[in-house]
Amino acid sequence: PCPLPVGEGKGEEILSHPLAQPCSVTDFKWQINFTQGETQTMIKQMDKLDWQSVSMPGAHRVKFRILIGREDQAPTFAMRQFEIEPGGHTPLHQHNYEHEVVVQCGEGTIKEGVDTHDIGPGQVILVPANQLHQFRNAGTQPFRFLCLIPVAFDCGNGRCEATPGS
Repeated sequence: PCPLPVGEGKGEEILSHPLAQPCSVTDFKWQINFTQGETQTMIKQMDKLDWQSVSMPGAHRVKFRILIGREDQAPTFAMRQFEIEPGGHTPLHQHNYEHEVVVQCGEGTIKEGVDTHDIGPGQVILVPANQLHQFRNAGTQPFRFLCLIPVAFDCGNGRCEATPGS
């Protein structure tokens, strides 16, 4: 369905780059962290990260994993990967923040408002804030996509709260 390349070695070729100093390196198959000033670059192997079931009411046969999020000290965005099994779907929902989606594999649909659109690998989608939407698997294989959301959002009254699932 969605083959993922796996790096080998310790990333010595990356370490020779001048911006990579100082650095700490663990096995390249898992994670590399580079520090430049106060900014840290993190590289993870996503197939090593744990899946979680989507527990929102209305979700059916959907799981996700947080690739980069608050726990990684991401200051602005969280990146998540979703997998919807055949016959599955996300809840029909809306929220007051946008999100961007990159379809990786499988066949799906997105319902936005009253319209439904077929979507597939290589397509990118902008779901505007407050847009009622739902993703569905329309095929016989898992439907996978990346989804970027803010790590925090303005929930009104001048308060900012952590975005669920970030």
